[in-house]
Amino acid sequence: MWTKCREVQVYVKDATLANFALNVTTNDTFQISYDMSLNYTITNPNANIGAYFGRIQSLAIQGETQFAQVAFKAILPRPQNDNHVARRLSRESNHVVWA
Repeated sequence: MWTKCREVQVYVKDATLANFALNVTTNDTFQISYDMSLNYTITNPNANIGAYFGRIQSLAIQGETQFAQVAFKAILPRPQNDNHVARRLSRESNHVVWA
């Protein structure tokens, strides 16, 4: 018996940016502050297969520079079910260099 396994889908359902400031401090160095809320939906489209995710991370990247990271707790999306997860990314006084 063969079972067709489809990929678990993860996408941002809603994003809110409450604060954002970018200031130049020196040549090619910036000070960034932000407060962002993200609502994720994790969907398992499979009828009989569960998938366990022991580690999930959300990264904020500008160009080639990563400036934020948040981890999720372990999650088990049940077959043919949606899981909704909310996370907040915020930071002040992060010095970022963009080339």
